[in-house]
Amino acid sequence: MSYNTAQLKELASKLGIQLSFIDRSVNKEYVADKKSLQTICRSLGYPADTDVQVQKSLKKFEKERFSQFAPFVRVIQEWEQNPFVIELNLTSEQSGLPVSWILTREDGTTQSGMLNPQDMPILEEFSGENGTIQKRRVSFPISAPLGYHHLSFLCDGKEVGSNMHTRLIVTPMTCYMPEILQKGHRVFGFPIQLYAIKSRHNWGMGDFSDLKEMADIASGFGASLVGINPINALFADTPQDASPYFATSRIFFNPLYIDTDSVPEAGELPTYQAYKETPEFIEAVTKTRGSDIVEYETLAPIKYKAMRILFDAFKTAHFNKEGAPVTARGQAFATFVNEADPFLTNFATFQVLRKVFLKQGKSALWWRWEKGYTGPHDTKIPAFQKKYADEIQFIQYQQFLAFEQYEAVKDKYNSTDMPIGLYTDLPVGVGENSAEVWSNQEVFMQLVTTGAPPDSFNKKGQDWSLAPFNPYALKKMGYEPFIRVIRSAMRSAGAVRIDHAFGLMRLYLRVKEASGAYLSYPFKDLMGIIALESHRFRCLVIAEDLGTAPDGFHEEMLKVSALSFKIFHFERNYDGFIMPDHYEHRCLIASGTHDLPTYTALWKGLDLELGKKYKTLSLTQYREHKKARETERQQFIEAFKRVGLPMPSDEELSHISPQTVPDWFIPNTYAFLGKTNSMLLLVRMEDILEQDQQVNLPGTYLEYPNWRYKLPIILEGLSTDPRMIRICEIIRKERPVVHKEM
Repeated sequence: MSYNTAQLKELASKLGIQLSFIDRSVNKEYVADKKSLQTICRSLGYPADTDVQVQKSLKKFEKERFSQFAPFVRVIQEWEQNPFVIELNLTSEQSGLPVSWILTREDGTTQSGMLNPQDMPILEEFSGENGTIQKRRVSFPISAPLGYHHLSFLCDGKEVGSNMHTRLIVTPMTCYMPEILQKGHRVFGFPIQLYAIKSRHNWGMGDFSDLKEMADIASGFGASLVGINPINALFADTPQDASPYFATSRIFFNPLYIDTDSVPEAGELPTYQAYKETPEFIEAVTKTRGSDIVEYETLAPIKYKAMRILFDAFKTAHFNKEGAPVTARGQAFATFVNEADPFLTNFATFQVLRKVFLKQGKSALWWRWEKGYTGPHDTKIPAFQKKYADEIQFIQYQQFLAFEQYEAVKDKYNSTDMPIGLYTDLPVGVGENSAEVWSNQEVFMQLVTTGAPPDSFNKKGQDWSLAPFNPYALKKMGYEPFIRVIRSAMRSAGAVRIDHAFGLMRLYLRVKEASGAYLSYPFKDLMGIIALESHRFRCLVIAEDLGTAPDGFHEEMLKVSALSFKIFHFERNYDGFIMPDHYEHRCLIASGTHDLPTYTALWKGLDLELGKKYKTLSLTQYREHKKARETERQQFIEAFKRVGLPMPSDEELSHISPQTVPDWFIPNTYAFLGKTNSMLLLVRMEDILEQDQQVNLPGTYLEYPNWRYKLPIILEGLSTDPRMIRICEIIRKERPVVHKEM
């Protein structure tokens, strides 16, 4: 029996699924296949496996456009209030009745008025079982400050529709911009992988105390910010899953970053001190500290055991036998849990469920759990929470400690003279099998995952196994889940990097054994919310916009004052690298990201050898890139010469080897980058310290030690390292130190 592909494409297009896209870097068109379109439609709530399903879904989509009296949410900019425009769905009878409205502002004040729908234009009509519905565009003046407000409607004094309430979000036209950048200053900072920090005190993985110490080190070098990898909660029962971009929750922290020695309960606690003297602990910590990589599987058990000892002491000291707090610290914990709920208890319940089920040999995937456990409100959850109350409270305690120490990090960065301070990173998504999805299933898409299409660096494309937001469900919820994630990233931060910022406009959805396709997202709404929150938190926004960009994306980012993310060796024109004075001012420039090689590895071509070894590059791609790398080395030389940087003679340059990094390469790289017009320069310590190992190799999992390599020297040695001193002196000549304006 034939299948009506034309109707499928019609449905997909209406839902915002892109039928094809062009990779402009190679001018190649990719067309979404039938399976991808069907699967994405179904995951959005519109089945499309048969002609009958497609026809029903088309009717459902059309009906839903007219089913709500008022939209669930409207996001507008400040200037769109006089007049304010909104579309209402009214029956023919309702169109002849007076409609009253009341605006309840965030501060509780109100504004109200009346309107006559008959005076407003009809945009469309829909005939259904309840008669004809008219979609009318109504307008009236309102006055609301930036923020989150509530708009209610009554028709002839009554609630007559299925939704008479609209969340009104008023946003600024642009994101927050620090005053020093508005004044034209160009600054620099250090991006770090926090776990990669070696120090005299940590147990083999960087922690919050190291992050505090990094503030003084960075400030001492004249930096304006310190960037960190996402520090969200990962899956505690599988510590080998170390990617900070594959979290179980983006609103809670990874407890492994807690410095247990700094926890108030540690003090002189005999059981804690005794544990640290056991052969088990000494053997484990000797291994974790001595390794060049983070030994997560060894580190996690000793850290969780230490926290368990602290938790037992905490309960004894601060709670009575009935579990009620009896001290100020106990009350602080109770208040923390209360303010973080229901999200914290859902998160903790999920983590314990996974742990229990894995011990029983059951699946780690929540949708395969037995009936009664597949969601936070399922029938068996209350009994489980009662049975495992102690374990759940232990996880709540971990988050209490993490938030406590992160707050101390914020205070430390605020006390320095760095004008921006902490620069955080917001992942594009969350693990499909995560606590965040389990707790909020109605707002996430299933059957598909987020990823990237094939490109010249990765022939297979990428599947990040991340669950994408359902844009229609987001709107129904007034964007609250999105707002919660944005706030979590901006808390305590002076800047935030939006990972894969293209996802605000479109996301590439992967479908098993199919091509995948792009899904459009409400960019204006999402970007407006980010702008609003950036002002509330006084947080600079950096849009990571590397890769295949949607048309007009970069221009939109400039309009909203979000900084573009540039990579030195990607910025080219017809004859090599673009010159420093040709860079956009509103951008961040760096030598790479966690997915790209360090510059010592780049010069040597080690990334290409990894691509060949792990088959993320085909043999043809490997040969093409290797030849291109030879040209690239010469382009570095020409670029450095053109800006007058000190270089060896042409005779000496003729003998350079790809196997040995010239002593002028890294200094001249940062002298060149320091000269660029870019507002921000990220200085990778991995480059300065001549590290060969790449942080993450896209397209691999455990076969390569992703998210494990440590920095080659200890934290305490950074301030006196001659390479650090030299490079920072070079940068400061181009970007003089700027202090915070108090």
